[in-house]
Amino acid sequence: MRLFYLLPLLLIATCATVHAQTPMKREIGLRSSLGNPLNAGFIYKKQLAENRYRRYRLGFVDATVNIKSPATLSQYTAGAAIGTEFRKDLDDRLQFIHGPEVNASLSVIAVGNANTVDQYTLITPRIGIGYVLGVQYNFNSRWYVNLETIPGLAVEAQYGYPDSSPTYTVMANINLATVGLTGAYRF
Repeated sequence: MRLFYLLPLLLIATCATVHAQTPMKREIGLRSSLGNPLNAGFIYKKQLAENRYRRYRLGFVDATVNIKSPATLSQYTAGAAIGTEFRKDLDDRLQFIHGPEVNASLSVIAVGNANTVDQYTLITPRIGIGYVLGVQYNFNSRWYVNLETIPGLAVEAQYGYPDSSPTYTVMANINLATVGLTGAYRF
């Protein structure tokens, strides 16, 4: 009869030990640009293999409103990115991170004048590819912070209203001064 009561306790202890030993395979965090803290978003990573992750960036919203009477300027940008991240250990806490990603964004700029009915809106969809380069510092098994930049190529189109003639642009972004700071939690 004692074995009947002892068996569930033994099973719970075994499951708790196995659960405690399973590695954390997901990460979630906040990412912000060092140059513009309002350029922020969320990042989610899922482990695919050892030192290889699928990464999703959402939001990276940049909102700017500039009001100088009588004119106003508003700009809003939102987007998403998906990529693969590889990590290489530099020491027990520091890692080099790198990998390709595909990104897309939409930007809307509105310029208006309160004294007249003049208003101009510029809509800019953009799609690009980039390569993540950065370093990651692991505080412990749950928390880390990283610095990264993403040089790349992009294609964008600009549509203006009331002028509806589109313009197309191909850009190469090799500005390594645009650095993102991420703080993340593993679970």
